[in-house]
Amino acid sequence: MYHRGGKMRNAGKILLFALILLFMVCGISLADPMLDAGSARSYTKLGQNGTPLPDTATQASGWDMTRDNVTGLMWEIKTDDETIHDRLKTCFWHESNPETNDGNVGARVDGNGTEAFINTLNAQHFGGYSDWRMPTVKELDLLAIRGMYRGSDTSMHGPAIDTTWFPCTLPSCYWSSTTWADYTGYAWYVNFYRGGSDSDPKSSYKSVRAVRAGQ
Repeated sequence: MYHRGGKMRNAGKILLFALILLFMVCGISLADPMLDAGSARSYTKLGQNGTPLPDTATQASGWDMTRDNVTGLMWEIKTDDETIHDRLKTCFWHESNPETNDGNVGARVDGNGTEAFINTLNAQHFGGYSDWRMPTVKELDLLAIRGMYRGSDTSMHGPAIDTTWFPCTLPSCYWSSTTWADYTGYAWYVNFYRGGSDSDPKSSYKSVRAVRAGQ
């Protein structure tokens, strides 16, 4: 009788462990829906003031932004016209707000820093908005497509993003707003050559892409 009860107790423990594991996995997903956002990509082209445009819209016809329909985030798209949105524009990392720079402003002169870039977009009311900001590394990483790099196969060397919705993206590194917690002189970036993220000194020059909250 005792032996039998021991088996039942062991089976109960196994079942309890399985239920806890299932709860933990599901709990992570429910607590942070953005973790799974990259698995279901859906975008909308937007014009001035967030006006939805047909999928056939072009930059010449007024397409300025792309909305991620999964996260609701609205993204600046890059251009090839030598404006502030030009794909070749790079910035060093600079953020003067102590509430968001983790105690390190980055490069001390902000003439060509990320903060100046964002301030210019907001001053110009780009797209009809004045609340643009730098994306967090998590937000920016959701745009990256894994597996674009295929060794010697140069046809697969990025950019690691869907260029149908994000034209003029370079297969290079784009700054995020996220400071590296272990060393605040570094900030995180997303690599759109291979996909994935890493960190570099805030004095490094990298590409930038602005974002704002969706509707």
